[in-house]
Amino acid sequence: MTTVRMFSAIVAALLHCACTNDSNEIEASAVLNRSVNSAPVSLDPQAYSGSDAEMILYDLGEGLLTIGESGELIGGIAERWEVSDDGEMFTFHLRSNLKWSDGSELDAQDVVRSFQRLVEPGTNSPSAHNARQIKNAKEVITGTLSPDTLGVSAPNARTVEIVLEHPTSYFLQLLAHPSLQPRHDSWGLEAGMRLPITNGAYKVSEVVIGTSIRLTKNEHYWNSSNVAINEVLYHVVDQDVEPIRFVAEELDITDNVSEAYFDKFKDQDPEVLEVAPMLGIYYLGFNLKSEQFQDNLEFRHALSLAIDREELVEKILGRGEIPAYRFVPPGIDGYPNFDEEQDWTQVDREVAAKRLMMEAGIGSHGPIEVELSYNTGGGHERIAAAVASMWRQVLGVNSQLRGEEFKVFIQNVQHGVDTELFRLSWTGDYNDPYTFLQLFESSSSSNFTGYESAYFDSLIHRANAASNPSERQELLVQAEELVLDYAPAIPLYFYVSKHLVNPRVHGWKSNILDVHKSQYLSIQESR
Repeated sequence: MTTVRMFSAIVAALLHCACTNDSNEIEASAVLNRSVNSAPVSLDPQAYSGSDAEMILYDLGEGLLTIGESGELIGGIAERWEVSDDGEMFTFHLRSNLKWSDGSELDAQDVVRSFQRLVEPGTNSPSAHNARQIKNAKEVITGTLSPDTLGVSAPNARTVEIVLEHPTSYFLQLLAHPSLQPRHDSWGLEAGMRLPITNGAYKVSEVVIGTSIRLTKNEHYWNSSNVAINEVLYHVVDQDVEPIRFVAEELDITDNVSEAYFDKFKDQDPEVLEVAPMLGIYYLGFNLKSEQFQDNLEFRHALSLAIDREELVEKILGRGEIPAYRFVPPGIDGYPNFDEEQDWTQVDREVAAKRLMMEAGIGSHGPIEVELSYNTGGGHERIAAAVASMWRQVLGVNSQLRGEEFKVFIQNVQHGVDTELFRLSWTGDYNDPYTFLQLFESSSSSNFTGYESAYFDSLIHRANAASNPSERQELLVQAEELVLDYAPAIPLYFYVSKHLVNPRVHGWKSNILDVHKSQYLSIQESR
């Protein structure tokens, strides 16, 4: 077995007390051990939320299209497809040997029902926006039309037809997203129910609530002959513990690399460190329905200007993250990169922030306080504390920090319950600016700030209907500028993917979507 070098005495000491083996551990060479930082609340493809569940769903399911080894778009359960001349109708031809993990046949009607379920109001899916370009989807989501009116049909058992409201350049990329995977009618993972029936390279064989999820190879998967690893064990591990478990060879791939250990691996064991650009943003959202921020544009801008993003990414994070002054990350296909913020020094920004506070009379009648909510774990408390310190030093604003368990936190944010400011993040579902700008559409299920602008919505609608790429880009830039002016949220930094990967794992390829399906990997022990 490949031995990962122990890089410091403190890690070696921690290993003795912090690392334990699973009681039902199997031969190490027969299982790929991966980690997620939070236990998924759900693995239902239409109802899940969070990147941890999404990572596992890429192993469990497969949509009409899927993500290839290098992040490229490839055929999934559809072996081929055609697009009409007007760009509004897509016809997908399913593979002939599709089965669910229980051996039953998967057909086109399964796909149709899953699409309908995604937009059905009763599902309350956080990902319903991924189907909004389909004909009648918006009306189904709002309950004004029934799910069976959605523009998805199955003329026969091997064909799926999708009709859009208007041409959408990124629509094919959407179809690889886990929320558009088919879901078996008999489902059950949550609340101790039976394990789900899936259609991807793997199936769930064991769940230890809050601890681990074991996947085994799905022998009924259409491409199972090319799946090298028989079992994948996802461990729920906080990112501060991941490096310890990795050095102990209890993990082959980590979900993240914490600030505390990043430099140690970078300096002493760089061959196991995988860092690459990715489509993701970390930001703070305002609850625009709260009295504190509803009609207080100057205050929102002042809070944004007072944050030293350079210090945040260098001293608090320090793993290659990029300061964010906008919402669309750099490197997205067909979208310009903006460098105008580099013309401002942090001193300039802080002077502007103080001027806004003074002109608006904010704090003139005594100390002002804001509440910043975040989910516990994952280093969010350190970020919140750093931001709070900057607000206090620059603006004299006091912050009440409130950490909550993820499930409670996300429910409060989604429903606008007792929140003022909250931390959020978003990783792009596909390589297009819209995956980030749709966070602010009034009808988006991922719009947690309450921002509503008919003009913004019209710009997005016109952009997505535009056939000319230059025209579309110009409209999307205008939409982003509109959001930046209104400041419903504060962009903090853009992500880079950060993983520790054991050299015995072969086939790892970094990509901007940070999708690494276990079926593309193999384990090769050193001799």
